[in-house]
Amino acid sequence: MQEHISTEIYKKISPVERAFLTVMLIAGVFMAILDTTVVEVILPKIMAPLSTDIYGVQWVVTSYMIAAATGLLLVSNISTAIGLKNVFLFGLISFTAGSFLCGHANTLAEMIIFRTFQGLGEAFLVSTAETLIFTIYPPEKRGFAMGIYSLAVSFSPALGPTLGGYITEHLTWRYVFYINVPIGVMDLSLIHISEP
Repeated sequence: MQEHISTEIYKKISPVERAFLTVMLIAGVFMAILDTTVVEVILPKIMAPLSTDIYGVQWVVTSYMIAAATGLLLVSNISTAIGLKNVFLFGLISFTAGSFLCGHANTLAEMIIFRTFQGLGEAFLVSTAETLIFTIYPPEKRGFAMGIYSLAVSFSPALGPTLGGYITEHLTWRYVFYINVPIGVMDLSLIHISEP
């Protein structure tokens, strides 16, 4: 995807490439939105390891949401400068790296900083993925594409608390963040080598 995405880019993409790109874009968004709810379950578990109380631990969620909201304001200018695909890739890198670092956090300050990276990544992922999916489908199939995208976006927050509880019970709270890393790395690699 170049700096200015052509509205007819879908003509250059085969159905197989289109399906591949759709899955990769949705995987990135699914992972980012899932993280908005999966972390809420582990808040009681991370208070002692991060040496904080119920008020301090709320910043783990708040910092993510503030960064995501702020990041949305930057997307238009950044995408004009470097292109939507590169913004998506940057978001994926920021979110994946932030997830890894959150899993390693030992203090509340570290966790807040790393959650901020995650939040920025989520803003870039969510705001660009929908546009990218829209442009790789011909006009008559865009409604179908948006339906698939909406299904993933609406399902991921519902899955978050269940997944977070399961991971915390059977592993440790740190794996709530680590689970994003292999998905993010695989998604990054596959999207980077694709040529829409």
